[in-house]
Amino acid sequence: VELLGESLPQVCAFFSCYIFIKAFSGLSIELCRAVSAVQQTLKRSIYPSGTPRDAQADVLGLRDFENPGWFSYGKYGAQDLLVVVLLMTYSVMSPIILVPGLLFFAWGSVVYRHQLLYVYEPIFESGGLLWPRIYRRILFSIFIMQFTMVGLFFLKHAYMQGYCVLAL
Repeated sequence: VELLGESLPQVCAFFSCYIFIKAFSGLSIELCRAVSAVQQTLKRSIYPSGTPRDAQADVLGLRDFENPGWFSYGKYGAQDLLVVVLLMTYSVMSPIILVPGLLFFAWGSVVYRHQLLYVYEPIFESGGLLWPRIYRRILFSIFIMQFTMVGLFFLKHAYMQGYCVLAL
């Protein structure tokens, strides 16, 4: 238990670096659409197109750069929820992780707003049906944060504070 209490806050540095890399590398790649450019190159090498209709066709799930398709809410929502859970869990032990989290969501807001407005095709609209699922997961991450705080208080032998937080 003592080893866990000492080593768990040190993992925060790894997750801070992970969030920084995700923010400034992953979101930048999404903004410049480097993956789509590689997919187009691969598609053109597998299936050379003779007509404009062939160029717009999907081949083995590969699209042209000019045909971005739709925004994958399931993929990006899950990645962003992972960052939320990491922030909620480690903000109790090491609040410095909130700085990379702030930068991630600030840059992500700019990138996703641009991509949704100017790049991706709005194929379907759920009318907000996805929000309750995301909201439940955010609440679950807050519960994880609360229990982490209780565990941290107990590891630091602050039992009264742990019981008070547990009551909350």
